[in-house]
Amino acid sequence: MGALFDSIRGCLSPHIDQAKVYYKLKWLKGKYLHAAPGAFAGPHERCVHDLCTSVWGADLEPLVGDDEGAATA
Repeated sequence: MGALFDSIRGCLSPHIDQAKVYYKLKWLKGKYLHAAPGAFAGPHERCVHDLCTSVWGADLEPLVGDDEGAATA
């Protein structure tokens, strides 16, 4: 976690510390691991879900109506 934080530190506001980044990533992972598939309505949520999938891999459920996922299955 320390190496990740050091690499993104320059892109963050000065008041954001390593503990806040850790908590946010933990919250984000939990949100997308435990949310019902298809609960992501907008394009932003789909983009964030795709990023989470690339970070946490197969732990995440595919989105309902995800044509790309259906083509590879």
